[in-house]
Amino acid sequence: MAYDVERIRDVLFDEHIALALAELESGPQKIERLADVASMDADVLVERLEYVVQCGFLHCNDGVYSADSEKLEEFLSHDGQFDNVMSSITEMDSYLN
Repeated sequence: MAYDVERIRDVLFDEHIALALAELESGPQKIERLADVASMDADVLVERLEYVVQCGFLHCNDGVYSADSEKLEEFLSHDGQFDNVMSSITEMDSYLN
């Protein structure tokens, strides 16, 4: 399935949603838990995650979300935005040290 890279990026790099998605590293999580971590209403989070679920980056079964880590890793490793973020972090770190 072809997908809108910008739309996926907007969700994955959203500061609140990224915190929630980090919770999925430890395994599937209920939407209520993810919403608490993201500091947003569960219905709003479901709406924001809908497209990444449709594209197969996340899976949802009865309100329990899990990540397709291979697909996410592939997206992040081929996304120029990730490289730019890493370069910026490395540069900032060099100034701090």
